[in-house]
Amino acid sequence: MAEGHDPYDNHAQEAAEAKEAEAKRLERDREVDDFKWLMGHRQGRRVMWRLLSMTGLFRNPHVPGTDDVLFRCGEQNIGQQLLAEIHLLCPEQYHGMVKEHQEWLKKAQQ
Repeated sequence: MAEGHDPYDNHAQEAAEAKEAEAKRLERDREVDDFKWLMGHRQGRRVMWRLLSMTGLFRNPHVPGTDDVLFRCGEQNIGQQLLAEIHLLCPEQYHGMVKEHQEWLKKAQQ
């Protein structure tokens, strides 16, 4: 037990919990700001598109003859988390990202 720690001091425990909750809130606010900044730029949306593609988000994780289904499910989970953040924080950017990718595909095919 820490020197000078009083386990019956509820006010100190509540103050420590409030301080920790505030730190977590500030960290989340920063994450949200960073994510919105990334998705607010064309280059950021391209990076996000590549990340989502790498996760196999919309592919079946089972490939006959392989034994890495769990690994691919893990990759998909990351993609699902990123997609959920997009839809929660900046859903309008998702449609822009898809449109930009479709435009790029058209130019690449010409």
